[in-house]
Amino acid sequence: MKNLESRLAEFGNAINGLSEASERPKTAFELLNKGRYEDAWQSYLRYFLAPDEPHQLEGEFLNRFFDLLERNEMISFSPPETGLQSGQGVEITAERQSSGDNRPDLIVTSGSEWFLCIELKVHSSEGGGEDPQTARYANDENIVPNGVAAYEDGDFIYIKPGDAAGSSSPTFSDLSWHDVQSVIENTLAHSTGYVPARSIAQLSDFSTLIDSQLAMTDIDEETRQRKDLYFEYRDEITEARNAIEPFVKTILQQNWAQALEESFQPRNAHEMEWQYGAIGNGYGQVRTHRWEVAKSGPEKLDIHWEHKPTQDDFMKGQLRFILEPSVFS
Repeated sequence: MKNLESRLAEFGNAINGLSEASERPKTAFELLNKGRYEDAWQSYLRYFLAPDEPHQLEGEFLNRFFDLLERNEMISFSPPETGLQSGQGVEITAERQSSGDNRPDLIVTSGSEWFLCIELKVHSSEGGGEDPQTARYANDENIVPNGVAAYEDGDFIYIKPGDAAGSSSPTFSDLSWHDVQSVIENTLAHSTGYVPARSIAQLSDFSTLIDSQLAMTDIDEETRQRKDLYFEYRDEITEARNAIEPFVKTILQQNWAQALEESFQPRNAHEMEWQYGAIGNGYGQVRTHRWEVAKSGPEKLDIHWEHKPTQDDFMKGQLRFILEPSVFS
């Protein structure tokens, strides 16, 4: 018995030691129930990548994004920083449909110099079955305006959760959302010039969303730890659980009144004393003295708490009492 208690105590301590996610304010995405929708992520990313949008970052976010791609050797061209400023020819298009009926999430172009085709995934996987999206996009000569041949250089990027499967096409380079988050954080920390507070808040919200929605790997890891703990202590858990049924049938359903009487003692003369009757047979009745008087008085009003303990209630850690008043004719 001592060994069982010790092992179950170890199990409890191990479970309690696992981290619990702390509460935090919801992002705008989550308030609008858009956190899991790729089009919301796509819209935010497009907005901040575009130098001519009114966020007043101009090409700063786009420059940092391209710096990330260059450091990871994901692009074959080096776009000049001056070419990424507002009004200098950079265009970003979302959901452009090609003549081959393909719709990449984002297309970034700079005149006839270069293009970047971006496909992003948040919670879904790459679609297409035997003919996956990235393979179709890589083989589509008209995936970008005027056709691939009209540009001096061009590359393909696939943005995904860190632990998700990579792109099916070797033409695409895989980038994680946490890498994109590093660009956001870098922009927040080192942005030059005046940036409106709203733009800062929007970027911060986007960063928080990435953390919250893509923390599934952390949750999965904790789930695996709980699973491992169960199997480690399975024999002890089973031994303890097997004691529940006989305890409920022989103690809770038969001797429950004695257990309650022993645990409850009125602290003063004004507290109600409970009276226990009809003990056994899987249920019991609890009355106060006044209810007992009402039952035998002229009103013949029977008020009592009906106690019907079950194994399921015990495992939930609940006591179930049903108030059942009745009038005798």
